[in-house]
Amino acid sequence: MEIRDAYIYSRVSKESQAKEGEGLKRQIERAEKFIETENKVNTEYRYQLVDEIVDAGLSAYYGKNTSQNGGLGAFLEAAKQGEIKEKSLLIVEAVDRLSRLPADHSRQLFAKLKRYKVDVAITKFSLIIPHDEQLDMGVDLLLTAAFHLAHMESEQKSQRIKATFDKKRRDEAEGGEKRTSVCPAWMRLSSCKTHFELIPEHVEVLTKMIDMKLEGYGCHRITKYLNENNISSFSGKPWRTEVVNKYLKMIQLKGEFQRVEHKEVDGKTKKVPVGAPIENYYPRVIDNPKFLALQSTFPISVKGRVGSSFPNLFRGLLRCPSCGNILSYSKTSRGHPKLRCRSRLDNQGCTQKFTRYDPIEKHLVQSLVGLDYSRLIDSSYKKLEAEISTIDGDIKSKQQYLLSLSSEIELAEHIETIKLLRSQMDKANNTLDVLYDKRDELTKVSSNYDYNAVKDLDLSTVEGRQKYHEYVSKFIEYVVVQDPDKKGAATVVKFRTQKLGLLFFPYNKLTWDLSHEQILTDYYAGRKNDKNEIVRPISLTYALNRRDLLKEVSVVEAPKEPEYLSDIRYLFEIRQEFKKNPEKWRTLKRKLRL
Repeated sequence: MEIRDAYIYSRVSKESQAKEGEGLKRQIERAEKFIETENKVNTEYRYQLVDEIVDAGLSAYYGKNTSQNGGLGAFLEAAKQGEIKEKSLLIVEAVDRLSRLPADHSRQLFAKLKRYKVDVAITKFSLIIPHDEQLDMGVDLLLTAAFHLAHMESEQKSQRIKATFDKKRRDEAEGGEKRTSVCPAWMRLSSCKTHFELIPEHVEVLTKMIDMKLEGYGCHRITKYLNENNISSFSGKPWRTEVVNKYLKMIQLKGEFQRVEHKEVDGKTKKVPVGAPIENYYPRVIDNPKFLALQSTFPISVKGRVGSSFPNLFRGLLRCPSCGNILSYSKTSRGHPKLRCRSRLDNQGCTQKFTRYDPIEKHLVQSLVGLDYSRLIDSSYKKLEAEISTIDGDIKSKQQYLLSLSSEIELAEHIETIKLLRSQMDKANNTLDVLYDKRDELTKVSSNYDYNAVKDLDLSTVEGRQKYHEYVSKFIEYVVVQDPDKKGAATVVKFRTQKLGLLFFPYNKLTWDLSHEQILTDYYAGRKNDKNEIVRPISLTYALNRRDLLKEVSVVEAPKEPEYLSDIRYLFEIRQEFKKNPEKWRTLKRKLRL
């Protein structure tokens, strides 16, 4: 009897539904029951459950479940690449689990599954839609009605939510209750809920931060000062540089509130300002002149390539093996360039020592040589070059405009003029952000771009390094840089495609001259179990084999699913909790060998 693969797909729109509700459990149980029933009545073939695909907290109304980060999106990509067997069955509870997009878009999704030769089962209708058969009129009408109803239901819900918020805003303007969702961390809502109150101890810390910034201290030095003096953040955790930077730029400091709406921009949900900021919405921490003086201490925000020499070939990809945070490149006037953990720089408890950069770059470049990237994707990267070039021109033009605005601000004498110019700068920066997002999206698009075009690049030139970085960033999600001095250490590369997933590249110099195809053979093809399933060497520590014990540390949230980088961060937080309460956790620490 023929055996066919079955995949269960379940989805809920909110993470709270996944944690507290029964929606996912109900969908999976119905799908399992469907497989059981089909196997009883079908005499030609049987279904075997291969995987359960879950999208928790992803809206089908905006199609987020079909994006690259969605479980359904990953399934579609795998089917497109031929990784899903022909005649496999995708089981869903109802049409609206797959899509709540307009009917035409929903039809395209089903057409795509049909093109990939995947059958679809809808348990609500006790119906299987074969990929190789034409729909009869009854089934077609049933699906069409389901498409329209799913979209209409979500659209009406969206409109009701918007109307509710609009009413809350009107009531608020007339002296009604304020919303806790817009309460800054240094304030609290009054007992009558009609106004906000400053929290004195938080304002004292905030004022210290403001004064230090006005005295010429950078956000990193302020963060280091706060952590060294055991001054906790407003959430009770160590301070992070990005949080300090964020707080010191917020208009809430001068009592203003900017209303925003969530809108879809280039396929992403973004906060878009609505109207002018509302003055005196919050109690002030500083007045407007001081706020303007504070903002003038920040450089103009221009994203993109940092510096002129592009020293870190793997910028944004390298991660600390102890805590999972970003590894920052640093080079003093004397000595070798180094990689240093951001958490250690910010005094957040990480003790990872610095690593020399040059051997890591050499190791990674040589380890990645020979990988046939064109196998992983099937669309052309070169077709995007003209569009990317146009965007680069727009970015350069907008940057020049920002510089001219900056010059005008320096010459301006009146507060209102400065305020107007600042507003124009904010709008220009928003436009620049959209351009950068679009450019990032294009550079990450899958491509057939021949690796031969980059393998011979001159990495001693800025242009060569930039091209190499843009290329590998499309394929690599992150690289964990283990300590080269430790026996058996490696760089751990997480690829974006499931075809490769996670690969370990040992520092042993004997492997540096191996082609990637040999490494694939050594680490994958030669390490299979009896079921011919790939065995990936991703175990971090003994403690991760005792997740039941780790859960006793309930103050640290466990990852939803085991994943290499998530596990590093999880164990780091566990160790931090052990340091805070050594007596409480002494026995558990010994059991976990931490």
